[in-house]
This record gives sequence, structure tokens and C-alpha cells, in this order.
Amino acid sequence: MDQHTPWQATYLRRREWVRTIIRGVALLIALLGSLGLYSFTGAVIGAAAGMSWMNILGTIGAPLTYFSVAFALGWFSTRLSRWIVPLPEPGCPRCGYSLKDLRSPICPECGLDLRPAPSDRSG
Repeated sequence: MDQHTPWQATYLRRREWVRTIIRGVALLIALLGSLGLYSFTGAVIGAAAGMSWMNILGTIGAPLTYFSVAFALGWFSTRLSRWIVPLPEPGCPRCGYSLKDLRSPICPECGLDLRPAPSDRSG
């Protein structure tokens, strides 16, 4: 199991909320598309009654568009949440120096010791 620093955990929680919101919007769009299926049913009945095919295709196109957008949002919700809430580059809390590819637990810019403080728990 991966251990995350507090700032990483905060960003990961934000991503989870954004992904949940995106999926909720996708569900709402799918529900709106399902309302269009009622008009599709009416179009099928209208076709039997001699309705033109252009009107039938128009009533089928709207629900399909809603379902396509909802499916795309649901499918790409994780990628979208990563794009909306990117993880920042790790930096020194004191001077902001980039800690990417750092080999020692000491900031080369300001000398801050970056090792986690020992916990007070004993047991």
C-alpha cells in the first residue's frame, strides 16, 4: 500500500471529488438523454403513422448525442480529474527548490532536513 505525504493526500482527495462530480454530470446528461427516448418512442409511433424520416432521425439524434457525451465523460473521468487537479512538483517547504530526482534527504539549496519527523507514538 502506498504511503502519501499530507499534501499528496490532499490533492488525491480533490481529484476524487472532481472525478465524482464529473461522473455525476455524466449521469445527469444520460438521464436527460433518456427523456429523449420518450420522443423516440413517439417517433416510432409517428413512423407507423406516416411521419417523415427526417423528423424521426432528428428525434433519435438528440438522445444519442446525450448518451455519447455522457459515456465519454464517464469513460475519461479519471483522466479529466488528473488534468483539472494536477499534482504539483515536489518542492522544498522552506525555499521552493525543486526536489525532483533528489538523492539525499537534505535540500541542496537551503540545507533543510527533509526526513519525516519521528512520531511520538511508542508502542
